[in-house]
Amino acid sequence: MNYRYKHTQIGWVMIFCLGAAFIFILFGDIHAHSATVIFLAILLFTMILAFVSLTVSVTADYLNLVFGVGLIRMRIKMSEITLSRTVKNRWWYGFGIHGWWGKGWLLNVSGFDAVELIMKNGMVYRVGTDEPQKLSDVIQEKISRP
Repeated sequence: MNYRYKHTQIGWVMIFCLGAAFIFILFGDIHAHSATVIFLAILLFTMILAFVSLTVSVTADYLNLVFGVGLIRMRIKMSEITLSRTVKNRWWYGFGIHGWWGKGWLLNVSGFDAVELIMKNGMVYRVGTDEPQKLSDVIQEKISRP
């Protein structure tokens, strides 16, 4: 695949928080390894694998997002993006993948820097990255020159 941009950000916040919860659940009460505890441990381990990193790549036609080992993927058509700009997320916006108070979707694994994408249909995406200016410039250049 011919990438115009590709970068992986490590999700230190997610690794720390989910890892601490995993250790607490798995070793918190060594004598009570019930099915629920084992289920929660497996769920947290899967979440760690899913959110260990976020790889963002830009090709001629798509913005691709791959979380962790690839369990969660998203593809946004470049032709649907009308604007790309750098923004700062507030700490209370959180991390992961979730709706963003009726405005759109927040997709990040660590840090507060992001690129906000305004779509033709009015939807807004905030993609977390530790290279916000570089990513925004690549996207803006692509959508300015189809």
